[in-house]
Amino acid sequence: MRESNKLKYLLIDDEKECLSELSFAIKNITISSQIITELTGDVGWERILSDNPDIVFCDLKSPGFSAIELIKKIRNLKKLSHIYFIVILADNSRKEKFKAIEAGIDDFILKPINSDDLYPKLKIAQKFVAIHKDLKESNELVFDLSAELEKSFSDLTTLGRKIIETRFPESKNAIESIVDTSVWIAKQLGEFTEEEMLDLEMAANLCLVGKIFLPDSQIKKPVSINGEPTTSLMGQVPIIARDILQDVSRFKYVTQIVTHIFENFDGSGFPQRLQSWQIPMASRIIRVALDFEELMKLSRQGVNQVIEVMKLTGRRFYDHRIITLLEQYQAFRQIKEEYSKEKAIRIDELSDGMVITRDIMTNFGIKLLPPGSRLDKKIIKSILMHNQSDPILGYIFIEGD
Repeated sequence: MRESNKLKYLLIDDEKECLSELSFAIKNITISSQIITELTGDVGWERILSDNPDIVFCDLKSPGFSAIELIKKIRNLKKLSHIYFIVILADNSRKEKFKAIEAGIDDFILKPINSDDLYPKLKIAQKFVAIHKDLKESNELVFDLSAELEKSFSDLTTLGRKIIETRFPESKNAIESIVDTSVWIAKQLGEFTEEEMLDLEMAANLCLVGKIFLPDSQIKKPVSINGEPTTSLMGQVPIIARDILQDVSRFKYVTQIVTHIFENFDGSGFPQRLQSWQIPMASRIIRVALDFEELMKLSRQGVNQVIEVMKLTGRRFYDHRIITLLEQYQAFRQIKEEYSKEKAIRIDELSDGMVITRDIMTNFGIKLLPPGSRLDKKIIKSILMHNQSDPILGYIFIEGD
């Protein structure tokens, strides 16, 4: 706690005699105090910004800025929230006091300055400032510790991923793609808090952790094909992942996500055969991203062909929204890498004559328009009306220039 005799005081009054009396009284009550005096409120405000005092005394009718004007300026700046503000009154007017209280002052003192009156007010002010500073330091410490803990868990996630890549080197590029895809889709859904996004990213990095104890003969095989474990041992992969992660308290939700990646939307998945609504959203997202990578590797087909295959089985295994957003993510990548002349727009950018290049899908899974559809005012009006009750998923893709 900061010592009261090291606090910084700013005294503002156009009467030099009052400033002298107040300075003298403060010096008698506290030892080695730093006292700054100013004659006007406008100059006093400059000193507040430059010197950052702890306790301010200001005459109610100080020229430049009055005490009420000054306290309003102080309370509007978060960095000055520690300042204890005492108004100096020439008389004991209740009307003036109420105005000052409403503006946010902390206390009053009457002229002429009396040391007996000042002493208890000063002690309260010193206590307030000291508590405020202690609280600020504690909050900063908590923030630093939280950041350090988050970094520790991030480092732990990185370590887990390094172990996976050491055991299964071919997984490096696949995991990077799964993480990027999962994070993008989650952002488009807009259902995740900042902490939930961190959990999803950690889980995506650790999605294959359950494979590290598989024998060499199985390590390169996909965990699941057509919604079922590729081998009886693969059925244990999510259980192994759960056992590895569950003892880390920060990984509580990460563990749940990784454990349920291989649950099918129709309730036929593993390890617990969860129904669609029971599967964590993050698990659904990572499952789609993971299966896409596995199918790309196994089928050796193009991106669009693999996504079409996933669409055919989508109602059984996947949340249809995530398949739609996976297609959009891959379309964005193709546009960025100049493999496509498509253009992505939001619904409020639709205009007459545009040609749709990909299905326009809604949150409920309704296809509003197929590729090749040309927009007109009537169609746009219909899309906008439907969007009010069943929002369009993500972006709309049109022919580019």
